[in-house]
Amino acid sequence: MISPYVLALILLVMLLAALFLIFKIKIGMYALQEDYERSNEEKQILIDFLHIIAEDIAKGANKNAVYKRLVRGTAFSCGAMSACVFVKTKRAFVPEAVEGLFPPLAKKLERGGFPKRSDFLEKAFQTESLPLDEGVIADVYNSGKPLYIRNAENDSRIVRNNDDSIKIRSFIAVPIT
Repeated sequence: MISPYVLALILLVMLLAALFLIFKIKIGMYALQEDYERSNEEKQILIDFLHIIAEDIAKGANKNAVYKRLVRGTAFSCGAMSACVFVKTKRAFVPEAVEGLFPPLAKKLERGGFPKRSDFLEKAFQTESLPLDEGVIADVYNSGKPLYIRNAENDSRIVRNNDDSIKIRSFIAVPIT
């Protein structure tokens, strides 16, 4: 026969375990509620942004103006340091609208030939065209599907530059048709 003290201790442990489980479930519910609210906020930001773009188009804005708003909104909403819209021409993909200091995607830049860092960075941010048949932009265009690379520093498709100002840490590309 179990003594009343042991039985009370067992019941107390079971009660504490039940309370702990209830507490964990409650924390999970709060986390789900926060995710739901954040998702609704993000959805509203997207709807507002699309509404602004639609108004621009309705007012007769040219493509370049829409692209500029698109890259600005994208960089702002994603917390990105830069953004760029590339347009396909007969020979290459060329930047149409740029926000921030958009790093080169075609080739790695070496600092060797530039005596001053400012000269190096100026060269890095000059307009570059990208080939139609190679590289991550061509891949996204040809697949017609968006691409998100969370850790671009470890992805072989992304150029790795040594200067922190032009390192690509994450990368998003979306084809616009």
